[in-house]
Amino acid sequence: ALAKTVALLRAAARRHGAQGLAATQCGVDAAIVLLGDEAFVNPRIVERSPEARLRCWTERCLALPPDVRVETLRDETLTVAATTAAGVPFTTTLTGAAARQFSHEYDHARGVLIIDHAYDAVASTAF
Repeated sequence: ALAKTVALLRAAARRHGAQGLAATQCGVDAAIVLLGDEAFVNPRIVERSPEARLRCWTERCLALPPDVRVETLRDETLTVAATTAAGVPFTTTLTGAAARQFSHEYDHARGVLIIDHAYDAVASTAF
């Protein structure tokens, strides 16, 4: 059942041109994050960048109107532990854009949107 769910989530991501996806965005109550073709089931961030290595990114989100862009502060490097759709545990280190994308989708899995990261002044002008 898990492998089929992940396959359906991958198809949804491709259909919408998404680089990543959280299961919750598709109404699936499961801790699954897709990043490209890789599925992270029950992901946990086990190591983050030191504060001095955080990066500022301008992000958009398919869950928001297309003109909304938010400056976010994200880790340059993340180490993530998860399991595959087949139930095999793994740990991987993501850097740069991959770390940012994972953080974005991980936030979705926890009910957080990019606008939740925005400064009040920026967020108030977006809506």
